[in-house]
Amino acid sequence: MIRAATVALLLALGPALGGTQEIIKLATLAPEGSAWMQVLEEYDAAVRAETGGRLQLLPFPGGVAGAEPDVLRKIRFGQLDGAGLTGLGLGLIAPVERVLEGPYVFDGYGQVDAIHAAAESEVEAALAEGGYTVLGWAEVGFVYLFTRQPVTSIADLRRLRLWSWAGDPVADATFAAWGVSPVRLPLADVFTSLQTGGLDGVYAAPLGLIALQWHTHVRYMLDLPLGVASGALVVANRRLDRLSADLREPLLSNGRVYMERLRLRSREDGEVAISTLRDRGLEVLTANAQEHAEFERAAAVARQSMAARLYPPDLLEAAEQAAFAAP
Repeated sequence: MIRAATVALLLALGPALGGTQEIIKLATLAPEGSAWMQVLEEYDAAVRAETGGRLQLLPFPGGVAGAEPDVLRKIRFGQLDGAGLTGLGLGLIAPVERVLEGPYVFDGYGQVDAIHAAAESEVEAALAEGGYTVLGWAEVGFVYLFTRQPVTSIADLRRLRLWSWAGDPVADATFAAWGVSPVRLPLADVFTSLQTGGLDGVYAAPLGLIALQWHTHVRYMLDLPLGVASGALVVANRRLDRLSADLREPLLSNGRVYMERLRLRSREDGEVAISTLRDRGLEVLTANAQEHAEFERAAAVARQSMAARLYPPDLLEAAEQAAFAAP
C-alpha cells in the first residue's frame, strides 16, 4: 500500500516537476516476499536506473488483482498493463503454450530446457498474435502429487478426492488419462477444502505448496515429476507500443535477464523446499518401475488428446523428441 501511494504521488507530481513517468502495472499470484517478488523488485530497480526513473514497474502481488482470467480482463480494459502468468493464464491467450508443460514424466531440467528450445519461438509468436510480448520465462518448479494417504500408483489415485484446477484443460486431460474424477476448484478454494477434509490430495510444485500453506494438510509426496509449473511475465503490446524506444529497450532486455535469474533461482529453491518439507515430516514415496511406466503411458495419452485442440501435433512431436533426447 505504501508503495502504491508513493507511485500515485509521483504520478501527480510528475508534470509539475517537468518530467514524464511511465508506470507498468503488473499483477501476479506470487505472494509478497517470495522469490518472484524479490526478482521483480530487482528488475524494477534496474529499469529505473537505466531510464533515470522515467519507467517504473508496479507489481500487485498475492492475487490481489484477482484470478488470472480476471487479470486478463483488467489488462484488456487498461486497468493493468501485464502480468506474471502461470500456464493456465498463458493458455487463455495462446493455447499452444501448454505444450511446454506436459504432462511429461520428467527426469530432469535438461528436458524442460530442451522442450523450450524446441517450442518457445512458436509459443511466443502465438502470444504476440494474442496481443502480448513475453518479457521473460520463469518456473515454479516440477509438479508432484501430495496426498494425505500413501500413493505410488494410478490405482491408488482412483481412491482419493484429488484437486484439479478448474478450467485447466491440461489437468482435465491428465485426470482423464488416469481414469480419475477430480474435484475441480479455483486455486483460492483449495486450502479451505484441504482444511475441512474435502480433498485428499493436490498437485503442486514444492515452492507453491509451501507458499500457499497446503503443506500443512498433506503427509506424502510421490517423488515423480509429472509436469512443470511454467510461467512468464508478459506485457500487453498496446501498452508496450506506447513507450518510447529508449524506455522500451531497458524493459525488454532486463526482463530476459531477471526472469532467467528467477528461473535458475526457482530450481535451486525447489530442491531446498523438498528438504524443508522432509524436515517437517513429509514422507517421500517412490513408484516402482511398473508404476512409473503407467504414469508415462498416461502422460502420453493426455498429451495426444490435446494435440490439434491446444497445439499442432507436429509441435508436440518436436517437443517430445527434444525431451526424450535430452540428457
